[in-house]
Amino acid sequence: RPVISELSVLNQWRGFLLPSKHFLISLSYTNGQSVVMEINNKLPVVLLNGQEFLTGISPIMVDSRMLVPMRQVFDAVGITVHWDNQTKSGLAVKDGRQVSFSIDSTEIKINGQTGALPLSPRLVNNQTYIPISLLRDGFGLTVLWDGANRTADIKTN
Repeated sequence: RPVISELSVLNQWRGFLLPSKHFLISLSYTNGQSVVMEINNKLPVVLLNGQEFLTGISPIMVDSRMLVPMRQVFDAVGITVHWDNQTKSGLAVKDGRQVSFSIDSTEIKINGQTGALPLSPRLVNNQTYIPISLLRDGFGLTVLWDGANRTADIKTN
């Protein structure tokens, strides 16, 4: 319960303890989307050019995909974001690329061309989280994923 208490979740969820001692929670959000979350003792880590840089706000894993706190990551890699609080959408800009996205939507626009994310951006504890793949797909950054260690290394050089 403490893990999901801050999420906009209906009172419909189930938990499963796996032999690996990981715990899976299947739940439904109030907007009708459902998700499977994994809880284990190995927190995901984000590196920037091989160095850990996030402080205070951890990335999260949803459906085996990493979501990162938007502001901290965008600031670290030099992406400017213009956020519209009314529509819960953002326009991110770097090196002539413009990427627009919205909370709870997998659709993105890259310089006007429609694309899709594997997972939608979302609000968690009043913090906007984006799939780390938005950095790769939207801005062409290299993101190296180490699934065994749950580590993503964003390369900017």
